[in-house]
Amino acid sequence: MTTTPKVLAVIPARSGSRGLPRKNVMPLLGKPLMHYAIGTALETPGIDKVIVSTDDEEFAKVANLGGAETPFLRPPELSGSRVTLIHVMKHALDFYDEQGVHFDAVLSVQATAPLLTSATLAKMLELFRSKEGCTAVATASPIRRGHPWLAKRLVGPNEDEAIDFVELPEGTVRYPRQIRPGAFYFNGCAFLRHRSLLEDPDPPTNALGGRPSVVVIEDEESINIDDMFDFKIAELLQAGRS
Repeated sequence: MTTTPKVLAVIPARSGSRGLPRKNVMPLLGKPLMHYAIGTALETPGIDKVIVSTDDEEFAKVANLGGAETPFLRPPELSGSRVTLIHVMKHALDFYDEQGVHFDAVLSVQATAPLLTSATLAKMLELFRSKEGCTAVATASPIRRGHPWLAKRLVGPNEDEAIDFVELPEGTVRYPRQIRPGAFYFNGCAFLRHRSLLEDPDPPTNALGGRPSVVVIEDEESINIDDMFDFKIAELLQAGRS
């Protein structure tokens, strides 16, 4: 990037969670869950605006108390469980375009990732700005269990026979584990996309392009809360940081 891109940080926080109802405002160590992500984004240099995209008035008020802006309530068609993050990010970008406010990139930060750090977001922004041709950056974590080389599908009349989930070259040796190449996955905590990827999204790549850059983070930081078990783990880890 030859000029400093203007970055919009969007924290999605819909109210219809099924696994853990209204988890985005649940108190984690006395603070609403979403406040951790808001605080992390606000602390990160290089982010020009921090908003929460929600469909719920109570969530909007909580977000405002945490320091985020809530310039709109998400329409019903963007509030269901099948709505993708791409649609939510594009909606926020379109909103500001209509206001005559231009952003070059959108950084999505999950409200359910309370242990994500501003240092990680800063690394993402630095990669985006300094790496030639970089249009997307994602947080990733090492796969420590269930390496792709070991993954199976169950087949047969009773689904009790195993075949490889991923076809490997003939003669591939899978054991011991030390010989397997490192494998990583996008943990979903944060994605940074150039606006062009949202203007013409490619669903198979999750609008990340063919070869997105990554910032690798450790398991603790990548906790993403889906259920009460995750919540308790996050609470324990956050207490250890305090």
